[in-house]
Amino acid sequence: CDEGWDIKDAHVICRMLGFNHAVGAKAAAFFGEGGGPVWLSNLQCSGNESDISACIHSGWGVQNCGHNRDVGVVCTEYPQTQYVRLVDGQHPAEGRVGMYNPNTGSYGAIHASGWDLNDAQVVCRMLGYPYAIYPRTGYGIYGSGSWYHIARSFGCVGTETSIFNCTFQNDYSLSDYTAGVVCSAFPMHVSVRLTNGSHPAEGRVEVYCWTCLVIQLTVLR
Repeated sequence: CDEGWDIKDAHVICRMLGFNHAVGAKAAAFFGEGGGPVWLSNLQCSGNESDISACIHSGWGVQNCGHNRDVGVVCTEYPQTQYVRLVDGQHPAEGRVGMYNPNTGSYGAIHASGWDLNDAQVVCRMLGYPYAIYPRTGYGIYGSGSWYHIARSFGCVGTETSIFNCTFQNDYSLSDYTAGVVCSAFPMHVSVRLTNGSHPAEGRVEVYCWTCLVIQLTVLR
C-alpha cells in the first residue's frame, strides 16, 4: 500500500533485487493494479535495510488499502545482459527461465538441452535464493505454446555468480522444450519481484511472504 511509501522504502526493494538503489518511488498503482493480499502498509524504512521485513510497518496484512494504491519502483539499471527471471511458476521461486537479450530488448527462453542442477543453482543465486532444489526440463512446462529460445547447452560448474559467466551456445529456435528451475526460498522470509514495467529495473512491487501464508492457512484451519 502506498500509505507512507517513499524513496527510502524503494531503495530497500531495489537492493533486495540486486540493484544499487532506487531512482523513483511510484504510488497509486502507477504500474497497474495487482491481485491477492496486500501485505504491507505504512512502511518506514531508513533506506539502509537489506530486507523490507526489517523495516517498521503496520504489521503483515494490517492495512485498509485496495490495489488502486499499489506501489512501484524504478531502480538504477545494471548492464542489461545480467538479467534473468522466472515466469509462469506457481510462486516466485519457480518457473521457466527467461534470459534477457539486449539486442532485442526482450526475454527469451532457454532450450532444455543439457540443462542440469549446476545451471539451475546459478540462476537461483542470481535471483537471491540460496540454492536450487531441482532443474526442470520438458515439453510445455510452465505454460503451453512455443517459446523463442536464445541459448542452450549451458555448462555451469555451479559456483558462478552469473549464468552469463557459464559456457553456452546461442539458440534461435522456436519450441516448447524449455528449461525451468525450482529454487529454495528459504531461509528468506520475504521475496519481492517487479511486474508490468517497461524494463527489468522498474515495475509494480509484489511481495511474497512465506510466513504470512503459513499463518493465514493455520488460521483458516
